Amino acid sequence: ARAAQEYFERTVQGGVSPDDIKSYELPPSSELAGKRLSRVLVDAGLAGSVSDARRLINQGAVQLDGEKVAADSSASDLEPGTTLRAGRRRMVRLVGPGG
Repeated sequence: ARAAQEYFERTVQGGVSPDDIKSYELPPSSELAGKRLSRVLVDAGLAGSVSDARRLINQGAVQLDGEKVAADSSASDLEPGTTLRAGRRRMVRLVGPGG
């Protein structure tokens, strides 16, 4: 019970990313060049639709490694090892193709 309380305090109250977040495999760079960040949010399961993803971006709820994303930019800038977060509790760690 103590471990669960420490985990809650660290991740939810402290805002630290948990160690066991799920990963999302980025498509090859040739496919990624034509995608927008909103499409990646949907593919990763962080948003229900592209319009929902755009709304999250416009509201400042999307972060890459703790930095707010200001616009629905090209996904070609995404790099493996980056943490993509939508809202407080939905997040994935980006991994390279085949990783």
